[in-house]
Amino acid sequence: MAAVICGSAVYTSSLITVSEELSEMNRGVQDDLRNGKQESANDGIKQMQEYLEAKDGILSIVGDHNELDKIKINMAEMQEYAKGGTEADALAKSEVLEFLFEHMPENYRLMFKNVL
Repeated sequence: MAAVICGSAVYTSSLITVSEELSEMNRGVQDDLRNGKQESANDGIKQMQEYLEAKDGILSIVGDHNELDKIKINMAEMQEYAKGGTEADALAKSEVLEFLFEHMPENYRLMFKNVL
């Protein structure tokens, strides 16, 4: 039981870090979009996607796959809006992502029903 509690604490800490880092990257993309730096925004979105892909394992272990799909879909849509020059739509998707990132620790918390 102690191992599960310890593992849960480590997992939760990792999850909070992932959430915070994605939020920070997202805010950078928002700044780029607002300042007309389309190429930099696209690079930032790609960086977010690569980071999420690298963390996919930890998120898919116990998380809700629908939530992860929502994040990936919104990132892809934001990227296409940014590439197409529709900054307002890209910013709207970015706000959705910010909400999803903020709630990641709640939506992906380790629960016994996910482990058993």
